[in-house]
Amino acid sequence: MIAGAGLDVFEAEPLGNSPLLKMENVVITPHTAGSTIDTWWRRLDFAFENIARVSRGEKPLFVVDE
Repeated sequence: MIAGAGLDVFEAEPLGNSPLLKMENVVITPHTAGSTIDTWWRRLDFAFENIARVSRGEKPLFVVDE
């Protein structure tokens, strides 16, 4: 059993009259879950780490489509 859920993105939007909207143990955000101060600092950390890696001739973190 799942005690609760925090949801930010859905396959089809808007949700309309989805049963999720009526559940007390479900929190739905308007695509803002990644907009906290903590996530901003974490993104900066990754950016600085990737700059350092590339300057050392290493691969950056999280390479897509190699």
